[in-house]
Amino acid sequence: MSDQGFPSAQIPAGSVVITPVQMYDEMRATHEVVTRIEAAINPIPGILADQSNQLDQLRGIPADVADHESRLRVLERFGGKAAGIALAVSAVVGVGSSYVMSNLK
Repeated sequence: MSDQGFPSAQIPAGSVVITPVQMYDEMRATHEVVTRIEAAINPIPGILADQSNQLDQLRGIPADVADHESRLRVLERFGGKAAGIALAVSAVVGVGSSYVMSNLK
């Protein structure tokens, strides 16, 4: 008989004998590792969905920025026109007030 309790005539020399108990222990250890890996990767789909939503929101920003840019251009043009109008009005008021003051004497 061999050390494992099997008749040596059935086991060729140099062979490795794996008992059912050893196989079961290895399967349990593998199961525990797979369970830990599964627990680690379970949250990944939710995380990826959140990141996908954030990317979708970020992709929408360029359109908003372009819209803001066009609005700012309108305001800048209006500001320039408003300054020109204010300058013209102040010049007219200044000349008009000088004319009125000179005619009151």
